[in-house]
Amino acid sequence: MSDILEAFADFGVRQEITSVMLRTRPEDMYVFSQNELAQWDINRGDPLALAALSSGGKVGPTATTVQQDGQNASGEAVTVSVPGIALVTVVLTQNGVDGPAAREIERVLLENRLSTILEAGSEVELLFGRLADGQNGILRMLIRNPAGSAKPNVGVALTDAGKYVLMASIAASPVLSGPADGKGPRASGLDPDKHYVMLASQQSEAEAKQTAQSMVTRFGPIFRGADMLVQRVDLGTKGVYFRVIVPASSKNGADKICFEVQEAGGDCFVL
Repeated sequence: MSDILEAFADFGVRQEITSVMLRTRPEDMYVFSQNELAQWDINRGDPLALAALSSGGKVGPTATTVQQDGQNASGEAVTVSVPGIALVTVVLTQNGVDGPAAREIERVLLENRLSTILEAGSEVELLFGRLADGQNGILRMLIRNPAGSAKPNVGVALTDAGKYVLMASIAASPVLSGPADGKGPRASGLDPDKHYVMLASQQSEAEAKQTAQSMVTRFGPIFRGADMLVQRVDLGTKGVYFRVIVPASSKNGADKICFEVQEAGGDCFVL
């Protein structure tokens, strides 16, 4: 504590900020209001500078703030544009997500070895709605990275058990290739040790990727964090098709995923 107070003194941190720090419990998060930021002269530096240095990017302005109506539980999603590098928790708290929920979402990303730094040009889709306790809160978050990004698009959703889980992500890798007979699980580019669930087949790569995004939004928690894949299959005289598939570690796992998709009103079959 002595070291912290000396550092605060060196950087001219006001006593009011120290008091807030000491009063905030370890399991809570204090978010400064706009008035406090201005009154206490907090925003003299850029809190995202270290994140930018570690990722090799340039710091830009934080995400656009979307004001949420506390009485609105319609379930409509809002999309937040991120013009500069930002932290997931910063964007969430700036856009109506409370501290505990923001930290829980960050924990899910970190546990799945996913970055909590948003790239410039990315978008965050937030779905707010009525929670089990009757309060409004965040039901789902989707991260869409800019074109050319090496990161997968990912989502985090709230389950009926009240815990956030990773939804399926759409792989950022190139479209996979398949053999002319189009027979699936042992196709080129697919892991021979896994089984796969086919969710859709489209005649263009763009349509397949759009369908994959729709599948993430609709059935994401069912896929338990697995990457959505788009597999190119040449069927000879029938033409080239693009399959939307999701991997499973076993035949039983693939059967379970397909069963749950069908129970939720979707269509699929196991390859």
